[in-house]
Amino acid sequence: MASTTELASSFIEGAPPGELADVVADVKALTSDGPDIIPSLAPAFERYNETQLATLKLPGASQEVLISEYNKLEGNRYFDVESQTSFEVDHVTQEASAAQSYVLESQNADLIKSLLKSLSAHATEHYRTCSYGVYPIEDDTAVAIVLVANRYSPNNFWNGRFRAIYTLPVNSSSTTISGQIKVDVHYYEDGNVALNTNKPVNLSVQSVDASSIISRIAAAERDYQEELNRAFVSTAEGVFKGLRRQLPITRQKVEWEKVGGYRLGQDIAGGRTAYPRIYTLRAIERNQNVRPFIPLYTHHSRSRKDPSSGPIPLRARPANTHSGKCVHFTIQHRQDTSYTKVCAKLHATSIYPNPYNKAILTEANKFWFYALGFSILEAAYDVTFSSASSASKTKNEKEKKKQSPSINRFSLLKKMLCVDACDLLIPGTFLGWIEMGQLGVGVGMVVSTLVSGWDMWNAV
Repeated sequence: MASTTELASSFIEGAPPGELADVVADVKALTSDGPDIIPSLAPAFERYNETQLATLKLPGASQEVLISEYNKLEGNRYFDVESQTSFEVDHVTQEASAAQSYVLESQNADLIKSLLKSLSAHATEHYRTCSYGVYPIEDDTAVAIVLVANRYSPNNFWNGRFRAIYTLPVNSSSTTISGQIKVDVHYYEDGNVALNTNKPVNLSVQSVDASSIISRIAAAERDYQEELNRAFVSTAEGVFKGLRRQLPITRQKVEWEKVGGYRLGQDIAGGRTAYPRIYTLRAIERNQNVRPFIPLYTHHSRSRKDPSSGPIPLRARPANTHSGKCVHFTIQHRQDTSYTKVCAKLHATSIYPNPYNKAILTEANKFWFYALGFSILEAAYDVTFSSASSASKTKNEKEKKKQSPSINRFSLLKKMLCVDACDLLIPGTFLGWIEMGQLGVGVGMVVSTLVSGWDMWNAV
């Protein structure tokens, strides 16, 4: 079993963009050690900062620099090529200190400076806030091009980060840039949705020229962002649109500022009841800043077992989850749960009931029941009182019977009587006039199908 430190380290390394401080506060609250556990998580903080390309400001400077495994020195010190500065990093607080002058010693120093100049123009043109760096790696045989752009909007419950890391071999016959583009977005308003992408990149360049290299990188990033945009559009129009309807069942938008005065099924429909009211909604407390969720069909185990046990309390979650505000509703449950289930199934297939659907359905089943009843009575009368056919037949009639097979009218009446009796179970159980379970009705339908279908099969 993993230790507390290992579990807490996994929380730290999995923190969403811009939310490390929130995760740290939760770790302190969840663990028994409290704040004392933080020093033991120093390796996790270091891995998180280097992997996520954390940015921080140098003392007395306004521009942010990034930290990664590519610009790391001994201990907790890192260097920045553009400002020619080395600095020490506190990985827990993400603060820089002890800045010193640093001169890059590399045989590719001129190429690195050229790449930094072109990369600066690219970052300024395409990103609102961006930090970048170019560093020698692999014993000065290659160059790492690193770029990170952060966008935080906690007031709107989302944060995002764009990372791009490219490796450019310098002393190689074939010049191919390999790397990865990563996009991480976290949206957490009334939920928790995360986007984590990883796009491998392989780019071929004609020569080791700074402008051509950055131009190829810019084209690759632009293509990937366009690919993401197309994926978002197709997802919104396809998957998400299929998950829920855009409008309520009344095909009208809900006016949330009037929700406290709505009478479900009447005000929403414009003054007339659009469908039978299964629930009655009564606002107990109202807040203008709250956007409540009103379920039209809600079943509760307590209400099904004991409908008289009282109303079911519902807690509507506000849009601002940190404000602690809420609206309390009381939903009065009616005992007509079977009709509710029927309506829910109709709505799922885009079939919407009208105010008279239940009455029409009831009258139609009554008519069906009476028709089958008269048919059964007529068949029973014929079976009981029909006389046997005369024994004396003329010679011509006997010849006709030899040429064409006779129809046994008595057998036909018995089959009709059996089929009508089985079919009578459907309207009878619907109207509640016949006490029969679903299994009994199903068996009756099977018998009716077999009896009536046998003659059809023989006719074919």
